[in-house]
Amino acid sequence: MAFYADIFLQFLRLGAISFGGPPAHLVYFERHFVAEKAWLTKAQYQQLVALCQFLPGPASSQVGIGIGLQRAGYTGALLAFLGFTLPSFALMTLAGLYGLQWLGASAIQGALCALVVIVAHAIFLMSKSLTPDWPRRAFAVLGFAVFLSVQQPALQLGVLLLFALAGAWRLRPTPVAPAAMPTTALPRSTQPGLILLLILLVLLLGLPALAMFYSQAPLLLLFERYFQAGALVFGGGHVVLPLLEQQATGTIGQTEFLAGYATAQLMPGPLFSFAAYLGAAAGNGVTGALVATIAIFLPGALLVAAIWPWWHRLSANRTLLGAVAAVNCAVVGLLAAGWWQFVVPHAVTTSWHWLFIGCGMALVLRGWCTPVLLVPLGSLLFFLGAAL
Repeated sequence: MAFYADIFLQFLRLGAISFGGPPAHLVYFERHFVAEKAWLTKAQYQQLVALCQFLPGPASSQVGIGIGLQRAGYTGALLAFLGFTLPSFALMTLAGLYGLQWLGASAIQGALCALVVIVAHAIFLMSKSLTPDWPRRAFAVLGFAVFLSVQQPALQLGVLLLFALAGAWRLRPTPVAPAAMPTTALPRSTQPGLILLLILLVLLLGLPALAMFYSQAPLLLLFERYFQAGALVFGGGHVVLPLLEQQATGTIGQTEFLAGYATAQLMPGPLFSFAAYLGAAAGNGVTGALVATIAIFLPGALLVAAIWPWWHRLSANRTLLGAVAAVNCAVVGLLAAGWWQFVVPHAVTTSWHWLFIGCGMALVLRGWCTPVLLVPLGSLLFFLGAAL
C-alpha cells in the first residue's frame, strides 16, 4: 500500500504546485521523475512526451499517466491521474458552483483581454513547434481557412482525417530515436492494449447513438459531449477552447465561459480541469463536474495506456508520423480560427482594449511577464480604471 500511496502523493504534490500550463508541467515531470526519482530514463521520457504530442488529449496529463503506468501498471496510471488532477478539479468545481460574478464586470473584462494574449501566445508557440517548414505552414494556413467555416465537431473530425491522409502522402518527419523499454510494470501482451482501444472505439461510436435515444438524460448528454471534445483535441490544451465552446453553447453564457477559461489559466495542474467548471456551472453541481472531467480525460487516457507499451516500435513509421504532423498543423489553424471567431469578439469591445493586448503580447514575447500573470494584472488594471 505504501508503494501505491507514494505514487498518488507524488502526483498530488505536483498537481498542487504545477502552475504555468503543459510546457511547465513537462519540465516539472522531467525534473522530478527523471532527474530526482529515476522512475524512467531521459530517453524514455522523451519517447513518452513524443507519444503524448502524437495522440489527442491533454499532453501533460497523458505524460503523467504514462509515468504511472510504467511505475505500477494500470493502478499506477489511475493514481497518477487522480493525484495530478484533484487540486485543479476541486478549485474549478468551486468556481463553477459559486460563479465568478463577484469579480465584477470590469475585472472580468480585463481577464478576457488577457485571455486574448494567452491564446495568441499559445498559437505562436504551437506554430513554431509544429510548423517548422513551409509545407507544414501551408497546412496550417489551409486549416485556418477551412475551420473558419467548418464549426461542427463531426465535420471537423472529417477535416482532420483528410489532413491526416494528405500528411501521410506528403510529409515525412524524422522519427524520434527509439528508446528501448526497460523491465517495468508495462503490460507484455498486446491484448490489454487492444481491449482499451476497443473500449475507446465502442464509446466513440456508441455514445452518440445513446445520446439520440436518451435525449432527456442530462448526464449522459454531458458525458457524450465532453468525451467527444477530449477525443478531438490534438496539439495542446488550448485547442480544447473552440471545441468546448461548441459543446457549452446553450448551457452557460459566453462571457461566463471565457471568464472560467481565464480562471483556469491561474490554476495548477491540467488545463482540461476547465471541464469541471463547465459541468458545475451548467447546473449539474459536483456530479456534473465529475462526469465532465472523467469524460474529457478518458479518450486520451485510454490511448496512452494502450499505445505507450508499444510506442518504441510505432515511432519509426514515417507515414504514421506524417499523418500526425499534418493533423497537428491543422489544429494550429483550428485554434487560430477559434481565437479569431470566438475569443477576440467577446473580449475586445472598444478600440483601446487592443492597447492592453498589444502591450501584453510585447511583454510576453520579450519574456518580461509570463502569460498567466496577465490575467490578474488585466483584472486589476481594468478594475482600477473603472473605479477611477
